[in-house]
Amino acid sequence: MKNWWVSRNARHHPEKLYCRWEQDHDLQDMGQLGLFYEYLEMVIQFGFVTLFVASFPLAPVLALLNNIIEIRVDAWKFITQFKRPVAAKAHSIGIWHQILNGVAIFSVVTN
Repeated sequence: MKNWWVSRNARHHPEKLYCRWEQDHDLQDMGQLGLFYEYLEMVIQFGFVTLFVASFPLAPVLALLNNIIEIRVDAWKFITQFKRPVAAKAHSIGIWHQILNGVAIFSVVTN
């Protein structure tokens, strides 16, 4: 809402228009848990697809279509709504790897 309000005011007051890097400065911060919710969404989707593929074989195709759309929506969101996050070095995806392994093992047992 904040980004929409700032861009709306800039359209109505052309004298307040400024450079792109200044406009990017006005975007929202990503926050401490910025990518946490993106990973969580993917892990939940992976869990549903792997756990229930035997009862609903069309689930992987629907998940693929969802991911194709999600890539474009997330790209738009990260470009127009949030500031660029500060780069940080990471070895791997952390605890998410163990969670995905657990879900995969559990899905083999249930299927």
